Amino acid sequence: MGDNNAVFKSRLLTILVTLFCPFTLKADAAAATAGSNGQIFAVMCKIVNAATIKPQETPNPTLSDHTKKAAPMISVFLKNPEVLLELAAAENIPQEIAKPGSKGNKFCTTLPQHDCADAAAYLKSTLTTAAGPFIKALTEDSPLRQRINETATELAQMISDYDKTNLCEQTGSYEDNMKAALTGDKPNSNQFRMHKAQTNRQTTCGLNSATAGTSAGKSIADDLLCLCAADTGSQTGDVKVCSWASTQDVTFSAGDQADQGAAWEAIKTECKKTAASVKQPNAAELRATIQTIRNHIAVPKGQSQKSGYLGTVSSGGANGHCDAQSTAGAGACVYYGTTGTTANEPGWLQKLDAAANCLEEAQTSALDKKATAKSIELLNATLTNLLHLNMQYKNAATTTKPSQGASTSTLTEAAHQKCRNAKDDQAECEKLAKEGCVFNKDGEKGKKCELSEESKQAVEKKEERKMGKLTARNMTIRRIAKQKMRG
Repeated sequence: MGDNNAVFKSRLLTILVTLFCPFTLKADAAAATAGSNGQIFAVMCKIVNAATIKPQETPNPTLSDHTKKAAPMISVFLKNPEVLLELAAAENIPQEIAKPGSKGNKFCTTLPQHDCADAAAYLKSTLTTAAGPFIKALTEDSPLRQRINETATELAQMISDYDKTNLCEQTGSYEDNMKAALTGDKPNSNQFRMHKAQTNRQTTCGLNSATAGTSAGKSIADDLLCLCAADTGSQTGDVKVCSWASTQDVTFSAGDQADQGAAWEAIKTECKKTAASVKQPNAAELRATIQTIRNHIAVPKGQSQKSGYLGTVSSGGANGHCDAQSTAGAGACVYYGTTGTTANEPGWLQKLDAAANCLEEAQTSALDKKATAKSIELLNATLTNLLHLNMQYKNAATTTKPSQGASTSTLTEAAHQKCRNAKDDQAECEKLAKEGCVFNKDGEKGKKCELSEESKQAVEKKEERKMGKLTARNMTIRRIAKQKMRG
């Protein structure tokens, strides 16, 4: 009987110890494990270090002043050559355009004022240069005018678009997004204060596995204080939760808590030692870091296997508070909560996404600008070729073959003149026999040395061959012009 009582008392004691031991342990809970947040801290530090680096701008290829002005001027000129020539001749182009009822005023009201004035001003400076005749040639009818107009208009639009800068218009700039992610609307200095600190660390960072922290996700600075800082209300002491000498104690409650700013400065300093310095932000690298953080938040943690945490959750019980202790499911963490079974994300992740989008847009834009500059160069060369071809077409159109009854051709006249130089001197005339000269004693006085009929016919045939080649060249120019016109 005595033995049975002893066994009963022993079992009862075991049950009582089992029942009450957790509460005893909680009272003497240990601080979060040293280094438990070291890995995610190193990842977060990549963001902290990159946030203050301004991306290096890639300079766009420079377009020459002539390239930027010639095509827009030609495009305007072809709309009304007569009026633009009158404006170019005016002493004061803007005043001439402003005159009510004037041709320039009527014409320019159909265009943006600066386009009209700029075109007239550039035409004025061009007419006195080697390019002047090529522009004047556009006043005459030509099968190339339409193609020249289309090319100039297309080129003018490309140049206009090239000079526009609308980078990150939808996303916001890289710098603005990174600043918003890093400290929200608070200063990035020792003046930083947590956005919505409440009564203590767990209410501020995460209260059990049902209630997100009031400051959770407001900024990276808020969340890193929850992950790394020592505090006045827990038993973290000098534990190195993020693998470095802990901060001074932080007060996780509302009000102007200067120790929050001091701790944030210490965290930034340690980040420079923990993660490699970012020399130049890169969209792909930033996206990879963002994805690592997303994965970390999405992975279920603790005995309850719940997602929505940044940082470490201990085992030993159902997921508890983010109070920087290491027992009963607690930890140095941030809890964002869940929607159903899906982890909520901190708002600053969206800002990081926008920053990465802006970086990518800038990098793509630099490549696009380079390609566009090359296209402008090629199209400008096409326009130049068309202007030269148009000038050749104009010259070919004005070249005519002399008629049979016209005055003697140039070559025939030159041959006659050689003979006439001997005048009536028979001896001198005979010396020119190789040039086709013969002496005619019955000829006109002063012109008895003359070109033989046989030599005259030979020279005329040579002249005809020359004219035939010129005609063929002109026909070729016209044929090419028509091909260009058809596209």
